Amino acid sequence: MERINPRNLPVKTLVLGALFMLALINVVSAVAVFSKLGDSSAAVDVASRNRMLSQRMVLFARLYLDGDQSARGISRSAMELHDLSVLALKHGGEAPKMENKILSPASGASLDYLKRVEDLWQNYKIQMMIVLEEPTYLDSTATTEETATDSLTIAAAPRLIRVPNPKVKASFDYLGNNASYLLELNDGLVKTYVAQARDQERTVYTLLVTGLIGTLLLLAVGYQTLNQVLFKPLGTMTKAAQLIAQGDYHQHLEYQGKNELALMTASLNTLFDKFRKASWFVSEFGKGNYAYQPEEFTRDDSFVKDSFIASLVETQRVLKESDAENKRRNWTNEGFARFSDMLRKTDEGFEQLGRKLIMELTDYLEINQGGLFILNDADTHKPYLELVACYAYNREKYLEKRIEAGEGLVGEVFLEGMTKYMKVIPKNYIHINSGLGSATPGSLLIVPLKLNDQVMGVIELASFTEFEAYKIEFIEKLGESIAATIATARTSEVTRHLYEQAQLQAEQMRAQEEEMRQNMEELQATQEEMYRKEREYVARIAELEEKVMN
Repeated sequence: MERINPRNLPVKTLVLGALFMLALINVVSAVAVFSKLGDSSAAVDVASRNRMLSQRMVLFARLYLDGDQSARGISRSAMELHDLSVLALKHGGEAPKMENKILSPASGASLDYLKRVEDLWQNYKIQMMIVLEEPTYLDSTATTEETATDSLTIAAAPRLIRVPNPKVKASFDYLGNNASYLLELNDGLVKTYVAQARDQERTVYTLLVTGLIGTLLLLAVGYQTLNQVLFKPLGTMTKAAQLIAQGDYHQHLEYQGKNELALMTASLNTLFDKFRKASWFVSEFGKGNYAYQPEEFTRDDSFVKDSFIASLVETQRVLKESDAENKRRNWTNEGFARFSDMLRKTDEGFEQLGRKLIMELTDYLEINQGGLFILNDADTHKPYLELVACYAYNREKYLEKRIEAGEGLVGEVFLEGMTKYMKVIPKNYIHINSGLGSATPGSLLIVPLKLNDQVMGVIELASFTEFEAYKIEFIEKLGESIAATIATARTSEVTRHLYEQAQLQAEQMRAQEEEMRQNMEELQATQEEMYRKEREYVARIAELEEKVMN
């Protein structure tokens, strides 16, 4: 079974529950008082039993004195039970020999009567103990008188006789004389407890009826009052809060008063207003309008100090930065894709590629001027930077420009291999040092085309506006790609040159091989002819020798 959480219950249920608990407390109190009546009833029973025991003790003591030994134990038990009952009546506790009956300590008239019973009982108990513990009879010696007969004179002699114990007799007489008084006192104690029980019963019934009537009236008046003061306003607030939760932020509460509910109403109206403005705010920057912000967010303290509003403003700031970062990232990625595709098409020649590259770059960066300088190291002893492409004010400028290493800003960047960015430029600075024309830009960016710490050239850009950091970073990375393209182009050119040389050398080697082959064939033919002639000479010699011998 699921456990009920009081915080999940409606306020109306909680208040009614509290009133019900109040009524329950009254009932429990009445039950507690009834239990006190039960205590009085138990006291009446114990006192009545003591009254009976006071008679029983004397009766069985008499039987014991008459020789019934079993009566001694009965009388002793009655005496002990009477003694325990007197103590229980006085101090309270469990009633002796009565299960599940609890006594309250005596008070008032019952206590006064009980003290009188206790005073008599203390001596009465002592006398009872004497009767039960002391011997009933005592042995005594008596002397007989001297008698004479005709023939014999009998002298006086002592004899043993049993006489009643005077101490026991006196104690029993005390018991007999005071038994009726003890009975009277116990009887009076019973009547006192009965009177107290009746008084308590009348009081309980009166209090119970009065308490129930008062509780019912309190429930009725309390419910009506709470319904007007609390339940209805809370119902209105709850309905407004539910509408707010459903997205209807056009809520406003009215409450006449100056109590806590009035303060709560004002706070809720302020909260509803915040929700309404926050909803508009979130809706606007959800559409991408990060410039919109209600005036209260920066002027009203209740809005400025609100952590929820502050978190929304911070969220707008983060989203604005994230959006700007995404735009910068997309711009960078698009630029890399655009120029990477352009740099792969090197078959049209690097000068044509350079002009196309600088035109596209100035357009993509939305700047005014740009120039591309490539290292010319044909003369390894005196390399220089050659302007291969230049673009200014939306028209190409075909200028022959040569800049030595270390000459002007471009030459310095080439030697240092570090980007140089200037925001303050003299009016005639570009005309003298940059060679990009007569216009005076507001900012100048010179980036080395560097690959593995080797500078392959320099790109120079000028604009009337400042270069943003992410654009500078983009140009530097693009410079690496351009440098790689230059290196690849030069490597391809060297490879092509080496390939042509290798082909020429291979052709020469093939011609030499053919000539050698022909020479070998001629030599082999000469050798074969010599071998043939040699065989002919040998045969001729042999023939001549044979003729001579014959």
